[in-house]
Amino acid sequence: MSRPDVEELHRQELQAAKLEHDRVRETALRELELHRLREEEAEARFVAQQEVERVRLEASCALEAVRLREAENAAKRIPVLPPRILTPPAPPPAPVPPPPVQQPVLQQPPPPPSPQQPVLPPVQKPTSTNGSLQSSHILPHTERYTQIHQKLKEMRRFVNGKLATDTALRKKFGDLRRKVNMTLGQLTYNGDARRNLRARDTIADILRESLSSNYPDFDPAQVVAVVPERNPSAKYNDDVSIMFIWLLNYFAKYIVSQLIEEASSQPLAADPIGILAVSIFGRREFSWRHQPLIDILICKLRVFCPVLWGIRGNDETEQGRTALGWKREGSNWVTQQVHGNRMTGLAAGYAALSLRNFANVKSTEIYSPWHPTHYWQTLAVILNTPTDQISSTQFLVLRSLIENYELKFMNIYGSAARAVLRVALVDFPAKAGRQSDEAVQSLIVLADKLEKETGLQLRS
Repeated sequence: MSRPDVEELHRQELQAAKLEHDRVRETALRELELHRLREEEAEARFVAQQEVERVRLEASCALEAVRLREAENAAKRIPVLPPRILTPPAPPPAPVPPPPVQQPVLQQPPPPPSPQQPVLPPVQKPTSTNGSLQSSHILPHTERYTQIHQKLKEMRRFVNGKLATDTALRKKFGDLRRKVNMTLGQLTYNGDARRNLRARDTIADILRESLSSNYPDFDPAQVVAVVPERNPSAKYNDDVSIMFIWLLNYFAKYIVSQLIEEASSQPLAADPIGILAVSIFGRREFSWRHQPLIDILICKLRVFCPVLWGIRGNDETEQGRTALGWKREGSNWVTQQVHGNRMTGLAAGYAALSLRNFANVKSTEIYSPWHPTHYWQTLAVILNTPTDQISSTQFLVLRSLIENYELKFMNIYGSAARAVLRVALVDFPAKAGRQSDEAVQSLIVLADKLEKETGLQLRS
């Protein structure tokens, strides 16, 4: 064999060896990639199984806690109070003998765990200056909240007038408003708690700055439902900076708008919004005579969602829609869908404000600005509505008050809360007798959902 032939054969053998090497390498890489994918898939299955087990254990623990609480309450033989429009729980009431068996209605709630911080004063009997809201089912101070809402509008017009003539004041207000807007725009509703805490602290700093300003004073008595007595230990007993009240009002408007925009389509978003509101209005440093100024926020909820205060009406009439908080666009009412979304967000926000448990809060510088008894009262005035006065709006509000907050409610009121949930999700829809109404069906579906997801048996 000649030399050129040997070289050609050698070249061909080298090329064949290279091809075989490449084939083996590619096969190994494919096997390695398949092995990696199989490991990732197995890890994903394991993580998913762990999450399912975690959720199952949490639900089981929650149900066990409810069962133990019920057993404890049963052992104590807690008396059942007679049917009535409830008032918030006072310090341990005297035992009342059980009444005759009647159709289930809401009773007076048992006292929730008492935090170390002061509890809001007992709610007084409703009064009215013009006699227009004297019905027994209307909650206290309902008309007063509409007056506060008007006072805040007057205050805003006054400030706008001042800003038009005072350049320095206009610049200061403008700077603070931009800072508030920038801060509130950073809020998130996807569980990023640290980001929201930073926003909360920034808002608190802005409010502190406004309190120390030398701008026109404002009498906070104009924007509280009940004027408290002067308190020697309170930092603020007299007038405060109008900038402070203006910023609180601006903050409250933001809270309400976010409830309507975010929580209407994502009810779970109401919880971080509620936490933010409570963390600001519940600070003692922003109170007046040691009373939180949360009425600035509450008056807006009263105007936009009157059902929360026991207002009743017919969704099919002009007068009824006005009473129930329907919004107009020009000369026309908004659609049923838009109205339902608004009520959903506002009611979920009200639950988020009310059902905050401060029992384990050790700091004396923050306390509950809106006690859970307000939530109980709202359920009472809705569920005690006569059949011929029940409205679809009430069902929408009721569902949003309960959904996602049933465990918080039971953690505060125990077995009494479970009895209320039965009335709300089983007896009340049956009482309405309007099974074709989507709003009524939503409560029935919620009862099924709670039974399926948490094991909470309300029909037995």
